[in-house]
Amino acid sequence: MARRIRPVDRLESIVERLDRALDERDVDADIPRTGVLNAVDVDILDDGDDVVVVADLPGFNRDDVSVEADSHRLRLSAEVEEEEEEADDEYYRRERKRRSLSRTVTLPVEVDPSGADASYEDGVLSVSLPKEGIEGGEEIEIS
Repeated sequence: MARRIRPVDRLESIVERLDRALDERDVDADIPRTGVLNAVDVDILDDGDDVVVVADLPGFNRDDVSVEADSHRLRLSAEVEEEEEEADDEYYRRERKRRSLSRTVTLPVEVDPSGADASYEDGVLSVSLPKEGIEGGEEIEIS
């Protein structure tokens, strides 16, 4: 059965390739990068009956991270908002920061997202997906 590629998936792939190219060139390292250009680095492993995706997400808590999968793709995202206040008699400052990361990975084989298992510890997300999946997307709970 041939797999249809949606235009949105193709656009995400192009943005991810552009981001990796910019990372390799280290363009304007002093300019803060946000949104999709702040991509997630992943390792994809064949673990016999499972495909395992490991992603580094430093600085995020488990509740900041979201994982969704279908039989061909895994989407990782993380978002956090931070607020800082500093005050004294002459000066007042308030800063708000929002960081978000996302990455959609095309999996090397078809997987079953309903049997997925995910864990998050010390800034490292690990998602194990059983091979030979079914169509349809599913959100994965992180333990």
